[in-house]
Amino acid sequence: MFYLVKDDFENERAIKLESHRRRNNLIFYGIPEEANETTAKTESILYSFLEDNLKLKEDRISMERAHRLGKRNASGEKPRPIIAKFSFYKNKELALSNARTLAGTVFGISQDFP
Repeated sequence: MFYLVKDDFENERAIKLESHRRRNNLIFYGIPEEANETTAKTESILYSFLEDNLKLKEDRISMERAHRLGKRNASGEKPRPIIAKFSFYKNKELALSNARTLAGTVFGISQDFP
């Protein structure tokens, strides 16, 4: 018989809460990075990417925020991923469902799991 100890229960609950908090997030890979890129510029780049590559109009998609992950690489050869929090779950699902159009490109999209 397996007994769930208090630490396991609290850890499982924390993971569930973190998963719920991240459910509107997507991570975008391979999007070129500009020198001295600001958060506002990152959002603009991501909106352009959504429109050009995923064929999603900016007026149909609403994001709360978007920013690059990690520290800038000194060589700058590989762009940092962009994490975006969509305002609505349906917006996130729409972007994710159009990700199949990226097959065979250098771009990628993944969900933000804890």
